Amino acid sequence: MTNSEFQKLGEAISLQMAQKYADAKILYEEVLKESPHSVIALNNLAILSDDEIKENLLLKALLIDPKNFDANVNLANYYYDRGDQDKSIAYFVNSLEKNPNRADIYLKLGDAYFGKKNFDQAVDAYKAVDFLSPNNDAIFQRLGQVFALKAMLDIDTEKSNAQAIFYFKQALTIDPNLKLPNEFIAQYLEGQGRPSEAMLYRNNIIEANFLNLVPAEQEKRKVLVIQAAGDGNIQFRTVIPNTTNTYGIMTIEYSNVDSFDNLDNFNAAINCIGNPDFLPKTLINKLKKLEVHFGNKLMNPVEKVLETRRDKIKNLIANIDGVIVPETIILNNASLRNVIYKKDISNLSISYPFIIRPIGGHGGIGMSLINNPNELSEYQVSDAEAFYCINYHDYKSDDGYFRKYRTLFIDRKLYQYHLAISKNWLVHYFSADMLAEPFKRIEEQRFLESPGDAIGSKAQHALAKIAECLDLDYAGIDYTILKDGNLLVFETNPLISVYPVDPIEFGYKVPYVNAIFDAVDQMLEKYRIN
Repeated sequence: MTNSEFQKLGEAISLQMAQKYADAKILYEEVLKESPHSVIALNNLAILSDDEIKENLLLKALLIDPKNFDANVNLANYYYDRGDQDKSIAYFVNSLEKNPNRADIYLKLGDAYFGKKNFDQAVDAYKAVDFLSPNNDAIFQRLGQVFALKAMLDIDTEKSNAQAIFYFKQALTIDPNLKLPNEFIAQYLEGQGRPSEAMLYRNNIIEANFLNLVPAEQEKRKVLVIQAAGDGNIQFRTVIPNTTNTYGIMTIEYSNVDSFDNLDNFNAAINCIGNPDFLPKTLINKLKKLEVHFGNKLMNPVEKVLETRRDKIKNLIANIDGVIVPETIILNNASLRNVIYKKDISNLSISYPFIIRPIGGHGGIGMSLINNPNELSEYQVSDAEAFYCINYHDYKSDDGYFRKYRTLFIDRKLYQYHLAISKNWLVHYFSADMLAEPFKRIEEQRFLESPGDAIGSKAQHALAKIAECLDLDYAGIDYTILKDGNLLVFETNPLISVYPVDPIEFGYKVPYVNAIFDAVDQMLEKYRIN
């Protein structure tokens, strides 16, 4: 490169630094006409160029000097911004070989690895950032997220949860009010049945007086959705589809309900908090304030939800003719351990066989059927704060199968959803293998088409009375029919889930699932605020 070309290159750089980009671009192009192998000119011109030629300019620069730091970084960022993680990783690695002390590059490298779910490499990259720029809460949060996702994907679940909590706690030592770490730890503790500890972390999150607005594709109405921060919520995204409903999502723990001034902009409002096990008085009082604001238009009042707790529901529905509600008691952790140690339940109102399950748990996690004192002594007590002990009623049919029916109560009307048939007493639809034996789907279809014939008029009448007693706008019930025709209640509350079905394998269910969605839509119109 001649002296005049060096001078022109220097002028171009000065113009670029002065943000006179058009003039700088012209000079870089002139330099390249005279010195087409100028890596500096290629790289700097790429920065000023449109995307369609930027990539080619940087690739040319690297053909000339494969180890050039700036060209590698700029090309890595180009691919990173376009979501091409593989290429961005390759060029970030190249740039770090030239300059291994750039925490910002390690950060993006870690993010790219994380995006590909290359967890070990992501952790190494984030740890390098922590080494180069220590005590950074953002890095501790990212490390926590890596292990949280590993746990979610069932990769070394217990160890991954422990490591996620470790890094999230490190972040909280820097800023105790960070939402993500507090949320994760609280949700983990709630899943372990430790709501009091969980609330300590939830209380760290500063109340934010905003609603998360999620616009509908084609708006029919705006719906205020009130939810809890944990898992105990109605699956509103399924039954209140975002295609026609704009959501205003209020997370009750983090909301000051006295200071909202835009609640009347919504056409409907529903309390989606359905877990009566973990509702402290502070949240109950917030929900009651919202009920006062909306009058009788707020669906699923909190007091009605509280009555569905497993140990309370008997008081509400056990006197209905044909309904059996198992005796249910609560034991705190220490009391259960004492009962197990003594192998003595004589002072309790339950008898063998009975079920132990952690309070707040769903899906059968931590649940065991206890048939005798020896099995009681073998039960492994978790760290949950308290446990339900529930009398077990043998509900095996004469054919050796167990059956669990699910019915939804939408605006106090009955909508059949499914019938699961399993060889295991702990019945779940997802594990009942309903496709394995044709009779299962034939029987389920009969239940959906003619529930009175399938379960009997006595049980059908009992279901209607239960819906009336619950007096909830949205709820459901899992149950079975005993040999004498009585209805045995497993649980009844707002958390009974509904999901779309495979129209190929379960085409006969589609109209009944759609009927549930239509009923929810009609209910939202019925309780329209404005």
